Amino acid sequence: MKPTFVLLLAGVALLGATGAVAADAGGSQSTWPHDDTTTNESNATTVSPGQQLAGAVGAQGAALQGELWNRTLADRLANATTPAERAAVVADETETLKSYLDALTGVRGNLTDAWADGELSEGEYRTSLAEFVVRARIVELRANQTARAATNLSVAVRERNGVNVTHVRNVSEQAHELYQFEGPIGREVVNETLTNESVRSPMPKLGERSA
Repeated sequence: MKPTFVLLLAGVALLGATGAVAADAGGSQSTWPHDDTTTNESNATTVSPGQQLAGAVGAQGAALQGELWNRTLADRLANATTPAERAAVVADETETLKSYLDALTGVRGNLTDAWADGELSEGEYRTSLAEFVVRARIVELRANQTARAATNLSVAVRERNGVNVTHVRNVSEQAHELYQFEGPIGREVVNETLTNESVRSPMPKLGERSA
């Protein structure tokens, strides 16, 4: 019997008001803002209706959680009354996003390795991948939101507060690359997940919430 696979999304944990992120490579709990543990245990070799439903529910839940998370940035920027305060928010967000990106990179590696090593059934892989795609997409969207806020700052303010628009845009590009897959199953899951209206609706569009 192949070993039970416990999906590692514990590497993505929001800690404290500063948005610091802790990655626990050996954990089994999934901690996103307002998130719960996600565990997949199955020896099935096909995608059962239950696994399809689990993937859809997991992706939709991640999208809703991400929308709540994204609102916090708009709130923080709205509460910043001076350019320097807004720059501080942008700088803090940039560091937070980099930490999330690092954690998600590790999650992708664990997930793809487990699939390649035969530790996951196709159903488990699809279910896990659908939620991962949404989480990476959310980081991409938040990085775009942060980049827009950065461009609204004057060059002088950005320089004084260590805000680099290029760095933020790089985070967005890297997050986008995280959910690009060469294999047919990966590409199919990405397409199905991001075209699913129940997943897309809660997620802010690239042009929304401009800071």
